Amino acid sequence: YTGLFCGLIGFFTSVGQKGKHSSLAAVPIAIWLFDMFENTGIVTMLYRYPEKLHMVASVTAWFTSIKWTLAVAVIFMIVVLGVRYVYLKFV
Repeated sequence: YTGLFCGLIGFFTSVGQKGKHSSLAAVPIAIWLFDMFENTGIVTMLYRYPEKLHMVASVTAWFTSIKWTLAVAVIFMIVVLGVRYVYLKFV
């Protein structure tokens, strides 16, 4: 999904103001990064089971929350940019 989100944001921001907001296309990379951190925490907890790693679990939960917050923001951003694209292109 990272490539798709980057591509859609890059495409929609290239219309109108000629790449003024093209740096927004990097936000999905942050989602990927937090997903990798989350996966690392999960694998660490599974590898060390049955030991309880409370700190790793807590940090992993934060990574999950940040990842999904950014994902919702990116989807909202794509919808807004898509509506803007349609408006600039056809109205």
